Amino acid sequence: MSDKDRFFRMNYLVRVILAALAALLLPLSVQAYDFQACHDCHGATLDRDQTRLYLHFPFESQKCSACHAAETGATAKTAAPTKNLSTVQQDKRQINWLGESIMVDTSHGFLLPDDKVGQSLIIEVQGADGSYSRQQIAVPSLAGLPAVQDSGRPPLISGVKVLKVERGVFLSATIDWQTDTLTKGLVRYGENDLSQTSDPGSRFGLRHEVVLYNLKLDQTYSFSVVADDLFGRSQVSEPLTFSTASPYDASLPGTAAN
Repeated sequence: MSDKDRFFRMNYLVRVILAALAALLLPLSVQAYDFQACHDCHGATLDRDQTRLYLHFPFESQKCSACHAAETGATAKTAAPTKNLSTVQQDKRQINWLGESIMVDTSHGFLLPDDKVGQSLIIEVQGADGSYSRQQIAVPSLAGLPAVQDSGRPPLISGVKVLKVERGVFLSATIDWQTDTLTKGLVRYGENDLSQTSDPGSRFGLRHEVVLYNLKLDQTYSFSVVADDLFGRSQVSEPLTFSTASPYDASLPGTAAN
């Protein structure tokens, strides 16, 4: 090898080493702020996700901005009485979020404290194209609003099924069901019993969808769904099973239900 070749090889190795050192020596304060900005709004979800068996590397290293760009504000136009917040510029870290829903639906219900009557709420919606819009809506007075009728019985659960089993960054299963009255729900599941519980949601609705994470490969799981109505009554479905031996998607032709 000539002296010229050795020089260029050494020069290349030095640049690679310097680049690696620069990445390793990134100030911890920058990483901490990057993660803290996300944690201020999604603390409960992030804390839960850190207990999973498989972690996305940027998330594990607390570099959320490697995959997620900063929010630029709302852009969608809405009709009265909603108010677009692109000009108000509320910071997510200054908002006390009362509830959230990750499922796709046309309606979502949440319980509000009494002191919110007559005040304003901020809602953030993700569109089908992935874009976000944020609006401000007024909470109407109770006078004139229809009362929720008490059926006098526990809610009825129907259509319990496994929508899909996916192998991605995490191995997960999506459970879907319906209720005849407004309820919130969760899933009890496990390999040999129902000792594990999904995150209890705060959303009330007639259609429900829960994603179970941190599952093991090539295992058969039992599960039951739990529905709690507005009047404190609860109903539990009969146990069903699903397998994580192979991917499953109910929306695809030729797939059989578990």
